[in-house]
Amino acid sequence: MRIRRPGTAAGCPSSAWAERWLLKAEVAVSTKVGRIIVPRPEASKYGHRVEADYDEAFPTQKYHNNVVVWDYRKEGVEEALRQCQRRLQRTLIDCVRVHDAESQERWQEACSQGGAVDTLVSMRRAGAIGQVSLGFNSMEFLLKSVKAFPVGTFDNIMVARTWNLLDQSAYPLLLECQNRGIRVHIAAPFCAGLLWGQSLFMYSSTVPVEATEKAKRWQDLGSSYGLSLPQLALAFAFLPACVERIAIGCASPEQVRSNVGLCGVKVPAELWQRAKAEGLLPASMEIS
Repeated sequence: MRIRRPGTAAGCPSSAWAERWLLKAEVAVSTKVGRIIVPRPEASKYGHRVEADYDEAFPTQKYHNNVVVWDYRKEGVEEALRQCQRRLQRTLIDCVRVHDAESQERWQEACSQGGAVDTLVSMRRAGAIGQVSLGFNSMEFLLKSVKAFPVGTFDNIMVARTWNLLDQSAYPLLLECQNRGIRVHIAAPFCAGLLWGQSLFMYSSTVPVEATEKAKRWQDLGSSYGLSLPQLALAFAFLPACVERIAIGCASPEQVRSNVGLCGVKVPAELWQRAKAEGLLPASMEIS
């Protein structure tokens, strides 16, 4: 696997390039399908497809009287896209991802003949959408999906939680994507807070002790080269040649500027080799 991106020492675009991109590039819009919004009074007819966890995690009754229902069938995907287009007030969507098909039932529905993936491929062929993508937290279901379809089916995929300084389990998936020419977008490169120095880990305030300890070891290693933990985290996310974009959550303009400022940092190859020697990265991982 080619790990370092050509022409960059750290595998990360320069901060000047990133800032120009933010200021001048056209906006590309991505959205997700796999869920639709229905009025709460109609929820009972959808049975187990109602996402009860959404009501518990994100109570919205004081804003609207709708609920979330999962649906990876052709009709569900078409309705999900229509709803997104209405909310975005935009007809052409540049990239559409099949989202969270991470149980066997959901995956089977999404990837069966005439399901979500086939529907998006047909839409792309007709010019109704730009790119066909996947967006899962589960590396296993992402890899299973990629292998289930011919080369050329997916333009890109979004990989969340499984390629960062604390978890490299997506490595086999990245190898497969590189071999198939699938571009990769990485989400949660900072483990949703911990690698930015916050007491949050993967969207939870409960931080495993081993995660805290490993983050501290990375911080110490980076400090010995004059690098911060966030600088290392972003540079690592960009190491694979197949990685095209990084998705970072920002809550303010200052956070956007701070994240852009992480770009262009040169990380010596020696640091990654030391990380392997110290057990922070798998010894089998190829880093040039």
